[in-house]
Amino acid sequence: MSAASNGLSLAMTQQWEVEPAAGRCAVTGRRLEEGEEFYSALFEDGEPFRRVDYGYESWKGPPEGSYCNFKSRIQ
Repeated sequence: MSAASNGLSLAMTQQWEVEPAAGRCAVTGRRLEEGEEFYSALFEDGEPFRRVDYGYESWKGPPEGSYCNFKSRIQ
């Protein structure tokens, strides 16, 4: 039986330092435009995590060695 089905609430609090979006695709060097969707991969090789941004068209899936990845939008 899961904690949720028991009526219990579990909260995990973690704070990560992540570099802000670079605003450019790491593959093409193209500037990411306002409103554009893009992908980011985080690498655990420094503090804060190293972030690499990819234009939607350049994303081929999570890069080898990445810690995690996510999709976002330039605001």
